[in-house]
Amino acid sequence: MEDNMNVPDRIDNIEAERDDLQEFVLQVSASRDFEPIKTGINTIDKAIGGGLMRKTLVMLGSAPGMGKTALAQWICENMARDGHNVLYLNLEMDRAQLLARSISRIAYSRLGYDLSVLDILRAYDLEEEQEKMFDNAVSIYRREISKKFRYNPEGVTNHIDSILDCMNESLRFSKYDDKAPIVCIDYLQLIDSGERDAVEGMKQVIYKLKSFAKDNNTIVIVIMANNRSSNRAGIAELESGRDTSAIEYSGDLIFGLSYTAIDDRRQYQDGTDKNGNPKMYDYDIDTIRRLKKEAFDNGDDIPRVCQELSLKVLKNRFVDSERTARLIFDGKHARFMEAVTEESEWVSYSK
Repeated sequence: MEDNMNVPDRIDNIEAERDDLQEFVLQVSASRDFEPIKTGINTIDKAIGGGLMRKTLVMLGSAPGMGKTALAQWICENMARDGHNVLYLNLEMDRAQLLARSISRIAYSRLGYDLSVLDILRAYDLEEEQEKMFDNAVSIYRREISKKFRYNPEGVTNHIDSILDCMNESLRFSKYDDKAPIVCIDYLQLIDSGERDAVEGMKQVIYKLKSFAKDNNTIVIVIMANNRSSNRAGIAELESGRDTSAIEYSGDLIFGLSYTAIDDRRQYQDGTDKNGNPKMYDYDIDTIRRLKKEAFDNGDDIPRVCQELSLKVLKNRFVDSERTARLIFDGKHARFMEAVTEESEWVSYSK
C-alpha cells in the first residue's frame, strides 16, 4: 500500500528528469553557451580544446616576474578585440600602470615602435617623434579595445564583497548584447575574504567567484601566487598554488608558467674538466637570475633562455591535461610571442 502511494511521486520525478534532459539537449544543440572563446594565441587555444569555456573558473600561476599579468592582459585584450566585454581588476597596480603596458605592447608589436612601459608612463618627457608613436598606439587601443574593456573601475577595494559588487554592477556594462563580461582578477591572494582563517577564506572566495561564472554564463580568470618551493624551483605544478587545496579542487582550468629550460631539464656548458671534456650543468632558477642580472649590468639583451616560458595546462575538466604552449616573454614591452619551433623561430601574436 505504501509503495502505491509513492508512485505519483516517482512519476513526477521521471517527468522532471525528462524536462532536464530536454533542456540539456536544447542548450548544447541550439545555443552557443559552450562555444570556445579564443584567447588569440594559437598554441594555447589548441592546448585547451579551442579556447576558454563559459561557466568556468580559470587559474593562472607562476613565480614573480614571469609575466603572468602581461599574459592575462594579452589574452583579455584579444578577447575584447573579438567583441567580448571584459572587466579587469588588478589589486596591485592602478589603471595608468596597466594601460601603459597595453600601449607599449601595441606600439612595439603592431607599429614597430620601441616604447617601453616606462617610456609610456613618462610620456611628458617624450620627444616629438616619440609623441607621435605614443598617439598612434593610443588610437589603436581606443579603436580596437577600449569600448569593450574596463580596467579597475573607481571605488573597488580588495574585499571580496567590493569585488563582487563591481562584478555584478558590470553586468549592466553588457546589457546591449546580453552577455556578462569576462572577468580577470589579479591576484587571488590579495583578496580580503574577511575570514581570520586564510585557508577557509580562500575556499569562500573561490566558491563565490566560481558561482559568478556559472550563474552568469561567463568566465572568471584569476591570477594566483605560487608557493615558495615552486618559486625556488622555477617550475609550476598543480600543487604550486599558495593555499593550494581549494584551488586544485575548484579550478576548472589551471595554467602554470615555468621556465622552459628548467622544465625540459636542459643543460649548459661552463668550462672543461682536466681532460678537456665540457662541464655540463642543469639550468636552475639561480642560473637564470644570474644571466638576467649579467645582461642588465652589461647593457645586453636578455638571453633567450631567460625569456622562454612554458604555459602548462595543469588541469582541465574537459580536455586532457599535461599539454603545453611554448611562449617567449618580452618584459620591456610587456608582451609575449609564440615559439613556433623549439629552437629558434618566434612569431608574434600580440595584436
